[in-house]
Amino acid sequence: VLNLLDALEKIEEKNISYEAKIAGNIDDNLKEIIKQKIEKLKNTKYLGSIYGKEKSDLLNWSNIFVLPTFYKMEGQPISILEAMATNNVIVTTKHAGIPDIVKENINGYFVEKNNFETIFNTLVSLDKDKSKILKIANNNKTYFANNYTEEHFGKELIKILQSKNAKT
Repeated sequence: VLNLLDALEKIEEKNISYEAKIAGNIDDNLKEIIKQKIEKLKNTKYLGSIYGKEKSDLLNWSNIFVLPTFYKMEGQPISILEAMATNNVIVTTKHAGIPDIVKENINGYFVEKNNFETIFNTLVSLDKDKSKILKIANNNKTYFANNYTEEHFGKELIKILQSKNAKT
C-alpha cells in the first residue's frame, strides 16, 4: 500500500483528478506511516477492514482495483476475483498465482513490485485513455461470468465426477 500511496501523491502533485478509497487491514508496524501518508492526500480515504455490503458497494463504486502485492504467502487473492466481478480494471503485480487469473491488457495491467512509478504510469495511462477502462471492465465481467460463478463451478464439478465414473 505504501507504493500505491506514493503513486497517488505524485498524481496529486501533477494535479490529476482522482478519488481513491483504500480498504483492508494494515500491519501494526506500518500503521503510523500509512496514516501520515493518507492524511497528506486530499482525495484518498482509508476505510479500514470492510465486509459484506460495504465491501460490495466499494467495489461497485470503483473502476480500478490496485493490489501491488509481493506478500510472501500470497496465492490467488480473492479480492482480485471480486474486483473482476464488479467490472474493475486490475492493477497488480506478477506475483504468486496472480498471472494465472490476470492477463496483461485483457483483465488489467501488471506493475513492478516495490515500484510506485509503474503504478503512477499505469494510472495516468488509464486516465488519458478511458476507453481502456471500459474495454477491460467488459472483459472482466465476461471472464468472471464464464469462469468463476457458482453455475460454472457446478458444471466443472459435474464434469470431473463424470470423468471419474467413466474410468471406474
